[in-house]
Amino acid sequence: MVIMSYIARSSSPFTLVDEPCFKEIVEHLIPKVIVKHSSTFSRYKLPLLYESVMDTVQNLIEKEVSTCQQVAITTDGWTSRSQDPYMTLTLHYINSQFELKKYVLNFDNFVGRHTGYHISKALEEMIQKYPVLDAVPKKVIVHDAGGKHETCCVNHEKNKL
Repeated sequence: MVIMSYIARSSSPFTLVDEPCFKEIVEHLIPKVIVKHSSTFSRYKLPLLYESVMDTVQNLIEKEVSTCQQVAITTDGWTSRSQDPYMTLTLHYINSQFELKKYVLNFDNFVGRHTGYHISKALEEMIQKYPVLDAVPKKVIVHDAGGKHETCCVNHEKNKL
């Protein structure tokens, strides 16, 4: 898992592990290790690392956010150069040691029309994955100034009346 962690944290390509010089370094440092093919890392090791990190973050959030009086949630949507639309959800809070914490809770491909209704539904689904946020007395949601985000937030506020 150390090699997969290195690939993820350094934003290196999976094919790094296929390079002969990389294999030499690893085999020199840890002679008994056999470096797997890059497809093993992309298909099997990355999902395992992702699940492990998400479990750790989920547990930490459940522990720390339960003591918070307020949190901030930011969201943004954009389209990549290849025209793939994305939406993120980030949680911000100050823990009991007065440390600012920031976690990207969700980063998803945004399927469907970019209307206020669809944005609010996607945002709602993302937030529902973290039930601990329901217990926080004050939540502030911050977004970019896009008109479609304004629509989704106005509609959300109307529904709460």
